[in-house]
Amino acid sequence: MRILLIILFTLSLHAQENWPRQLEKLQQSIAIVEYYQPQIESSNINSDTRIKRKITGILVGEDGLVMTSDEIFPANLDITQSSIWRFSQKPPEDITVSFKKGKKYKAELIGKDQEKKLAFIKITGKADLPGVIVFSDRDDFSIGESVFMIEHLDGRFNFERIVTRANINSIMKVPEKRLLSVSPLRPLSGGGLVADAKGRAIGVVVRENLPAPVHDFGMENYESYSTLIKIVPGSEFLELIDKPPVLVHRNAGNGKSWLGVQIQILTRAMAGYWEMGNTSGIIVNSVLPESPAAEAGLQIGDIVTSVGELVIEG
Repeated sequence: MRILLIILFTLSLHAQENWPRQLEKLQQSIAIVEYYQPQIESSNINSDTRIKRKITGILVGEDGLVMTSDEIFPANLDITQSSIWRFSQKPPEDITVSFKKGKKYKAELIGKDQEKKLAFIKITGKADLPGVIVFSDRDDFSIGESVFMIEHLDGRFNFERIVTRANINSIMKVPEKRLLSVSPLRPLSGGGLVADAKGRAIGVVVRENLPAPVHDFGMENYESYSTLIKIVPGSEFLELIDKPPVLVHRNAGNGKSWLGVQIQILTRAMAGYWEMGNTSGIIVNSVLPESPAAEAGLQIGDIVTSVGELVIEG
């Protein structure tokens, strides 16, 4: 009996060692990003309605740089225009970041990377910040490897942090490297931190609806996987942390050269959605009246693939 108890105690200690102690420290740098999402604007609708939202963010810069999900400024795939409607997504407003409950810091949107589904905001003013998360650039992942995801629960659970353990079930290598795992948890948002068994920050959780074929009465329909998740490894976005993407704002110029359009990148997903093959470029989302772009004949929905001999790579 004594030998059995010793064995069980040893196994218990071993199990605890498999749960990285560094996770507690990493959790301190996981933030709640709160913002107001304005109602999609239309040329025929004038409304100040705003929706309050919260998502997960990660402190990645000592200057207050926070990486979060691109949910904070979603892309609009429908850029068609008629004589009646004209829609465009407004940037988020009144952004705040909190690492501890009750203490919020004002922040502003810097930009986003549509392909990697990541956005960057920056805390403005002085702030008492926790340690910065430094991501590993390791690239030697293996199927079956254990990972730990630090995310937030939704409002029903007071937005508490939650740590879940999962395994890498598959590794995608094209078009960009992604780690696939399975988790029944539906957290507050994407943008959660992923750590390995040594407690190193190795990636970010990307949550999206992935279509799954469902056969019903002989016809193929599509639903969504609710458990399959993607993980973007740190090696894929370290350069973005060093040089975050900058949002192109609409304005009427400031005395310098300007074009007068609002644009977004034509991603692979969009090109596939419109059955355009491997077309790369930028999409014209809006054209300012009496701007150089308007005088040149650019219209909403135009896709620019080159300017002279310069090829535009999305």
